[in-house]
Amino acid sequence: MLGYKIHLINPAKVPEIANNFKKTDREDSFQLADVFRKGGMKEIYVPSEDIENIRSLVRYRHSLGEEITLKKNKIHALLTSYGIIIKATDPFGKKGLREKKIETEISSIANSSDNIKLLMTIPGINFYTAAGILSEIGTINRFENKLKFASYTGLIPGEHSSGETIVKGHITKHGSPLLRFFLVETAHSLIRFTKKFRTKYLSIVRRLEKKRPIIVIARILAETIYSMLKNNVRYIEKEREGTVNPDELYFKRLEELSLKKKNNMNKLAGNVKVHDDSANLIYRGGIKDC
Repeated sequence: MLGYKIHLINPAKVPEIANNFKKTDREDSFQLADVFRKGGMKEIYVPSEDIENIRSLVRYRHSLGEEITLKKNKIHALLTSYGIIIKATDPFGKKGLREKKIETEISSIANSSDNIKLLMTIPGINFYTAAGILSEIGTINRFENKLKFASYTGLIPGEHSSGETIVKGHITKHGSPLLRFFLVETAHSLIRFTKKFRTKYLSIVRRLEKKRPIIVIARILAETIYSMLKNNVRYIEKEREGTVNPDELYFKRLEELSLKKKNNMNKLAGNVKVHDDSANLIYRGGIKDC
């Protein structure tokens, strides 16, 4: 409106302001502007409105799921303390109605996204997980290579070097915690249902501590996702790469699983008519705590 252009910077990457004799907001602003002008600070990625809408829905659905689980556990604990045993499979009846409404909204949006359908070809990733991963990534083209994308996920170990000594510690946990959650959860499914990741996991588990192998698998998954989105390649074709004698029955089952997930998404999306601006209405309605 006033002709100013706003630049968003990660506060953690802002250099410390020099301790001048004159310390005011005005002086600090001038120094920050000067550092930015010289290229000393880079702008952060700002997702598009469509990505922001999906991200908001997925985070809201995730928070609802955690809230429902917490309350159910409290109720079960209370009943148990009084010696009351519930034999019903689901004593809560039709659970999570709000959660289902959000899932329907997400499935409707996911139904029109080729990238979400691409990620759904990975075993263990349904439309909800795919939408969550994609919304936390934004656009894959902002990462120069798979190593930088893996760094963004926070699944790489921190490194402290001094001279010739290199010490690697725990993972950095930079970036989105929800993205790491989805990657680790999917990694658990992959080691159960895919030959490639199960073989890799078993070779790692013999060498590393109990929890670390699954983190390694999650990082490999992140790099696989990068290649798939960058080159527009489905998981089935990705796993076929370098396979001398492919097991056609195995790949047929992967195809069937992918198709089943897509049909489930279409079925859920068809349960309600979604208006063009419905995602925006939910997002702008103030899902603040996501």
